[in-house]
Amino acid sequence: MTVLSSSDLLHLDNPRVRALVTGQDGSGKSQVAQDYADAHGGIYMPCAPHAHMSGLATTVADEIALGLERRVRSVNELTVAVQALAADLGIEELLDADPLKLSGGQTQLVALAGLLSLGAPALAIDEPLRGLDQRMQERVLKTLCSYKGPVLWVSVRPTARERESASHVLDLGQEKNNYQPLALQLPARQPITLSAQELGVSPLISVRRRRRTKQTAPPLQQNLSLQLKSGETLLVSGANGSGKSTLLRTLAGLQTPASGVVLAGEKEPATLPAPRRVRYVQLVAQSPAHHFLSSTVAEELKLGAGADSSQQVREGLLTAIGLRGQENIHPLDLLPAQQRLLTVASALAGATPCLLLDEPTEQLDDHGLQCLINLLQAHLGAGGSLVIATHDPALYTALHGTHLHLT
Repeated sequence: MTVLSSSDLLHLDNPRVRALVTGQDGSGKSQVAQDYADAHGGIYMPCAPHAHMSGLATTVADEIALGLERRVRSVNELTVAVQALAADLGIEELLDADPLKLSGGQTQLVALAGLLSLGAPALAIDEPLRGLDQRMQERVLKTLCSYKGPVLWVSVRPTARERESASHVLDLGQEKNNYQPLALQLPARQPITLSAQELGVSPLISVRRRRRTKQTAPPLQQNLSLQLKSGETLLVSGANGSGKSTLLRTLAGLQTPASGVVLAGEKEPATLPAPRRVRYVQLVAQSPAHHFLSSTVAEELKLGAGADSSQQVREGLLTAIGLRGQENIHPLDLLPAQQRLLTVASALAGATPCLLLDEPTEQLDDHGLQCLINLLQAHLGAGGSLVIATHDPALYTALHGTHLHLT
């Protein structure tokens, strides 16, 4: 493994180059990746898999085939090529699925398959392991390392396997880790117990506001029972597509259970209108952009139940996530890690007793990770509870919660 400078990296065009770019949030990693793709006639894939999906295909097989059609001579050859690429990434079972109805990790894998199908002279990929379980991370790294041309990828907190797989590394630097968590005090949360009995969850159950609900596929999970009291944490793991995000949406009342019942205190979240539901449970989704409704950071913290929080609480949260002085910036103009921390801070401002977080550490550097842990520990200290879907071992170490593994 060779350590490089930015200028050296741009001149690497050997087909065997496997370059890892790392560094703290805002250090210019994504720009380096884009510059590398431009310099070598390659393709850059941003850290937003949906942006790389065509939106035209009705099946995953068709999505992958779009990039292969000009490179093969027959339908049979096209079918074989699609199946081979799907096998490399372990998504053979998804070939008949709707590409717009996949889990976050599955979407990442299909987007990667679509990128690889183009056969570009060089690839530059922003966070290719985003949202993937360990087994799929290994498959992706193996597939990238076998690509015919040079490959560069960005990783804010690279794993040991990523470093081992890289032939060259460009480290844009991390600030010295002298982070001291702020003494963040949050108002006491209403003590409630979140429970589920004989719960079945399916991504194809309609949300409550639609006129009809119809289950068109077997539940991803069945017979789940849990009880989460104030101050407790439940950490949910499982393979991509096992139903982690679906479980969180069901617990949050955003879709009805396929079977069984969810209770927040004595209320069923799925039967409550949104303003009342967030008084009990609230989901912080995997994509920060799905949350933002205001044009400034300050207004974002006042949305929903956050309007009832004090100025002191909101200022404390802004300080804790490093956004004091940036109150008038549009949330979408923040760095990715800042956006993610803002979504968590906004949920905390509303004093929701039970927070449900979907892969909250994605795109966080070491400093951002510690900021997040500080926020979550403050919530627990105020009597709140947490359900977190994550593949990140750092959260298991920091929060010491109960572990639920979905199979």
